Amino acid sequence: VFDAVTTSPLLLGDRIYIPVWYADNRPFRPRQKSEVVCLDAKTGAILWRTALGSSNLFSAASAVCDGKDILYVTSADGNLYGMSADTGALLWKFTTCMDVNSSPAVVRLPDGPIVCFGTIFGLYYGINGRTGDKAWVLKLGLNSIYPGACGLVDGRMLLFVPNFDRHLYCIDPQAGEILWRFATGKYIASCPVLTKISGRPAVVFPSLDNILYAVDASTGAELWRYQLGDKLWAYDTRGLTLWPSPSCISYEGKPLLIVPWYDGNIYAFSDPSQP
Repeated sequence: VFDAVTTSPLLLGDRIYIPVWYADNRPFRPRQKSEVVCLDAKTGAILWRTALGSSNLFSAASAVCDGKDILYVTSADGNLYGMSADTGALLWKFTTCMDVNSSPAVVRLPDGPIVCFGTIFGLYYGINGRTGDKAWVLKLGLNSIYPGACGLVDGRMLLFVPNFDRHLYCIDPQAGEILWRFATGKYIASCPVLTKISGRPAVVFPSLDNILYAVDASTGAELWRYQLGDKLWAYDTRGLTLWPSPSCISYEGKPLLIVPWYDGNIYAFSDPSQP
């Protein structure tokens, strides 16, 4: 029996980066391997591949440090790996004390990037993207399987992180402080989207209470909520299910909020201020 997990590819210039985990589960020849594969975007040729142990990897992120692209990859073995995007060489790794099961989020600050990710028991880390040193760590309620969304709010870079403890957290990624949190009726297992409502920054996200929420990005005050449908199956479990996340695009010069949901429908809102 052969299993394999590939993650979302990352395109940087003319290269594609794909973290991969695969396992050969035959009883006499068991094998598990994780690696990051770099492909030429035009030809598909393999430029390099770097092994990273035997645990599941998650989608990569990147940032430019000292004029060079660095690749950031989280692993279920509890490590964040910093790699050269040019050669695949391991530059550093940061080790936590527990499993990691989310992709990293890169927050670009004036002093350099901070790489953020959550662990299975609720610790949420901010790591110096240049050196791999810990910048800060926060204790959230439970697991965070999505890295969150970040953006400028009133001239200040903020990070919005969903959590299984039923809250959305607003974090100052430079100071490593929780600014506010917003409670829902069930755990949040989707990535939020940062947009504007009536000219103000707002965070839109669904919870597994089947409600789509919009909150003010600066204060955490609720702006509106919309009732979504029930799931198509009889029960839910958190596990590592990939729950749907909303996105916001511009269509014919107007904002369009798109929300796929597990009731079998895709919802589209032409005016995010009035769902």
